[in-house]
Amino acid sequence: MDIVILVCAIAISAGDCTSESATHVLRAPVMAVGHSGCMMQAMAYAAQSNTVGDGYYPKVLCVKTGPAAHVFRD
Repeated sequence: MDIVILVCAIAISAGDCTSESATHVLRAPVMAVGHSGCMMQAMAYAAQSNTVGDGYYPKVLCVKTGPAAHVFRD
């Protein structure tokens, strides 16, 4: 699974947190095995990136196959 992390302000609901409204869009350099592995790796990567500070939250997207670029098409 490809891992994409959107960093959004807490004033933005999770449903409205998109690549356009995010302050940062991160692609983890590793692929995950399964949804639980994706979430664990994504949260660790987001914490290490220092992009999720006070007033922001990470929204994790786990994409099953191929490049994560198609996630950003609306």
